[in-house]
Amino acid sequence: MVMKKMRIKHLLSVLLYIVFIDAMWIVSVAMPLYQSQLGAIVNQKEYFIQAAVLIYALLFGGFYVLILRWMAQHPPRVMVTHAVIYGMTIYGVYSLTNYTIFPSWSLLLVVTDICWGSVLFGSSALLMIWLKKYDR
Repeated sequence: MVMKKMRIKHLLSVLLYIVFIDAMWIVSVAMPLYQSQLGAIVNQKEYFIQAAVLIYALLFGGFYVLILRWMAQHPPRVMVTHAVIYGMTIYGVYSLTNYTIFPSWSLLLVVTDICWGSVLFGSSALLMIWLKKYDR
């Protein structure tokens, strides 16, 4: 039971980390970049909160199912590598889809999004490893 509570605490910590770090990225880097590249498209905020909740639920659900639940069966470097690939894939699909739909979506945005997905989920995996190792 104690292990299960610790695991839930770790999962919630990683979820909060993902939301907080991604929000900081969006506010400080992504929004200014997107506004300079896309202009008026960025300012549409009709369903922002609902979309954000759904997006983070899907992102974290996939991260848990595909990466975190296999943590005990693989060495940390494998988990981090898989997390980086997961981030590249998810953010790459998003950005490349937008690249094909929106004429003003640039390759700069595609590369930036893919790199950010890699960093976000790679660092999230490192956080989970650290929490498991040092939380007593």
